[in-house]
Amino acid sequence: MSLLSFFAIRRIGQPRSVSRLILSACLVLCVVATGEGQNVAAAQDAVETDGDVSAAEADGDGEAAFASAIDLLPSTTAGLVRFPSLPDFCASGGETNFGRLLDDPSMKPFREAQRELANKYLDSLDKKIGLKVEDVYDIASGEVVAAWLPYPKEPRRPYAFCVIADIRGRSEAADEVLQQVDADMKVREAQRKDLEHAGETIRVYMPKTKVGQYKIEQIAIWKSEDRVIASDRDTLVTELIDAIQGRAPSDTIRDADLYSTIRSRSEAAIKDDVQRLGDDVPGVPMGVQWYAEPFAMGEIAREAFHVDRRGNVQILELLQNQGFDAIQAAGGTVAIGTGDFDWLHRGVVIAPPTAEDDQRYLLGARVLQFPNRPRPEIPDWVGGDTANFMRLSWEVGDAFLALETLVDEAMGSEVFMDTLEDIRRGEDTANVDILNDVVPNLGEEMILLTDNVLPASVSSERMLVALELKDAAVIKGSLRRIMQNEPNFTLLESIPDLEVWKYEVTDDDESFEDELFGDFGDFQDVAPAEEEKQQLLTTWAIAVVPATREGQADYVVFSSHSDLLIETAKRMRKPPADGLNANTRVQKAVAAMQSLGAEDVAVDRIVRTDLSRRIKYELLRQGELRNSDSVLASLIKRIVDESELQDEPDPIEAKKLPPFKTIQKYFGVAGNFVVTTDDGWALCGFVLKQ
Repeated sequence: MSLLSFFAIRRIGQPRSVSRLILSACLVLCVVATGEGQNVAAAQDAVETDGDVSAAEADGDGEAAFASAIDLLPSTTAGLVRFPSLPDFCASGGETNFGRLLDDPSMKPFREAQRELANKYLDSLDKKIGLKVEDVYDIASGEVVAAWLPYPKEPRRPYAFCVIADIRGRSEAADEVLQQVDADMKVREAQRKDLEHAGETIRVYMPKTKVGQYKIEQIAIWKSEDRVIASDRDTLVTELIDAIQGRAPSDTIRDADLYSTIRSRSEAAIKDDVQRLGDDVPGVPMGVQWYAEPFAMGEIAREAFHVDRRGNVQILELLQNQGFDAIQAAGGTVAIGTGDFDWLHRGVVIAPPTAEDDQRYLLGARVLQFPNRPRPEIPDWVGGDTANFMRLSWEVGDAFLALETLVDEAMGSEVFMDTLEDIRRGEDTANVDILNDVVPNLGEEMILLTDNVLPASVSSERMLVALELKDAAVIKGSLRRIMQNEPNFTLLESIPDLEVWKYEVTDDDESFEDELFGDFGDFQDVAPAEEEKQQLLTTWAIAVVPATREGQADYVVFSSHSDLLIETAKRMRKPPADGLNANTRVQKAVAAMQSLGAEDVAVDRIVRTDLSRRIKYELLRQGELRNSDSVLASLIKRIVDESELQDEPDPIEAKKLPPFKTIQKYFGVAGNFVVTTDDGWALCGFVLKQ
């Protein structure tokens, strides 16, 4: 978890993806918890909990009939975030580097500003279910689950969201919170009508509607001595009450095949890790668990955030049609503070093969070819100042060909092969045979590096991709013909025998991104007329770097900065003594990865967070992050509604942050790897203790 993620706080309740929903929930709970140790102590009974019971029950004084929320939610649940014990999560998180960072005295001015900002921007959750995140934190004594459920047959309310909180021992605090909710609803002119169901009273609030409003808005809250349920649908609350009273649905989410498979695998993997590390398994704080069915959650996100495609390409439908619905579900479990790890995540993606041949998947989904290979050492040519190293085992040639059906469907006609034929035989083209010369000579390993240069500026962040080649000479010749045919490319003569081609967009030219993806502009969440399109990169460079040493691979190298490409090419010819693989902290992370079973992998990654965060952090302090030419900044510009920030030069009060060198000690090394399995992928990620 990075400090930069505070930037997401201003958008909580309006994330553009399921992952941001989950990340934001975890981050805000950490922020709210910081400095509130007395509340944690009051809520927590100093007990150890297992993965299924709340704190009071684990203590031995709770009713045996008290059920976990996953025994109440129906099997149709599309996604959930579950804190087995919210107080434990907050307390354990406070002992991590991230928690200590937030608690550092130098962070206090910024931390207080974020609490005020969180209260302001978390109105969206308040408006959704009546409770703020801070309310949930104040009343929870054990398990808290946030869940999303689809109702596809009800166009006026096609989904529901709910929060289920164990409040045993904190009933009086919950009463105070609900009194405040009632007062807030009156201020908002919401009408209250109590609903009686099965001997229980549900508060139902109907917020004031807007002229022409189609969607039904509703807030329903129920409280007992043990539990609070808040939702935007009263019928969901009644169903959950029925389940509590023993009339549970025949199939709960616990019993659903996908959920139970993911949960059992991820928990078992975490427990195996902990046993190997010599820790006590029953006492392991399973900090947070998550689960999502991507296409169901995608539909919910589209409705929740009012995405209007206006007849443009429907990305979810396109992906489903192209076989990506083979990805059925994903989820994972995070343990906090075990062994050498601050955070340890084990996850699972369920995506059983749909093709009968060795392609695994059908149509466009054939791009998902990530075979496992023995994980080699980090190449000696990777620079010592590299902030992020990622290696991907990918059958790139097959993946490129798999794009045919996806591109054709998106464009509405068979353009993919026609375009390749035009490149091969066209009068004004490079006359390069992509199918026979380029594709067969693409390798099966891709390396992505990022670094940055000081002093911090909007052009400090640099990125490089190196793709392994089978025949460098053929690719070099093809690349030369393509570049010579493009007016925006310039040949740099920086290294003898190395052709480095630099691309620069001019004010009068259509960007390379537009040329490649202009017809796919409808993939954006906002129509072009409503949001000025931001180019991901305005300058970059590419070169074929043939091997000059025994055992070294040939690469085609792409970089956002030509100087990084040239530096890397020189290191490939003469590796430095102080490369990334010589860094002691990186070596520790590699050893940790090995201890977690990273032998044959599809993806492996090492991140030095002290380097990867320093430029973003300083630009954030300076109010310049959005003006950076990094890919991240460009993505932020696409995600964030700039109109909201016109009168907010420092919307998160980043000027209150201390200099990075003051807090750099909290930023360590992280890593993750992915293993392709028979029915999808197994995920592992970690952040090492400092």
